[in-house]
Amino acid sequence: MDDNWADFRTRAEQSESAGNFAHAEGMWLKAIFETHAFDDRDWRKAYSLDKLAGLYYSLERFDEAEVFAERALTATRLAYGSDHLKTAESEALAGAVAYCLGKLEEACSHVHKSLTINEHILDPIHKKTAATCLNLAYIYHAKGDFDLSEPFYQRAFKIRAQIFGWDHEMTSKVSKAYAEMAIDRKCHLEAKQMVDLLMEAV
Repeated sequence: MDDNWADFRTRAEQSESAGNFAHAEGMWLKAIFETHAFDDRDWRKAYSLDKLAGLYYSLERFDEAEVFAERALTATRLAYGSDHLKTAESEALAGAVAYCLGKLEEACSHVHKSLTINEHILDPIHKKTAATCLNLAYIYHAKGDFDLSEPFYQRAFKIRAQIFGWDHEMTSKVSKAYAEMAIDRKCHLEAKQMVDLLMEAV
């Protein structure tokens, strides 16, 4: 059973690297089937589910990704506990999938949990923390919660500037997104003012 799982994992990863995603999907499904005989806390359960969820996410098959991302998160918590970087990564994936499905409240909850774990374990200036802050900024931005989005953009920018430098593309990505948020906030305010004027005229 162990040998079968390892074989399916190897074949899945090789197929994925070669761009043969259909075969990779089949191999991950077989690997998941093999884990049914394993203990619930076995890391291979979480690993297999997470990899298939990640594959579906990369292929933009978000409904399927959601199912396996949630299962992967449950398995990861069992295998590693709630306060582990693996769990933070699993929360982040579940959040990314929820975001792509337009489930912004769910996405926000998952990514906040990921950030909390990262803050507890990692140094304050860490690229994973910056990435998580940026993801939260995107979510709040998409929700139109600009006041909540802004501090996460700022925090992501400061961390990346310290790690990569002010003019690095990773830092510039944050500043560009922040500038877009500022424009969206201005447009939103102008639109609200126009609606208020229309309502007063009725």
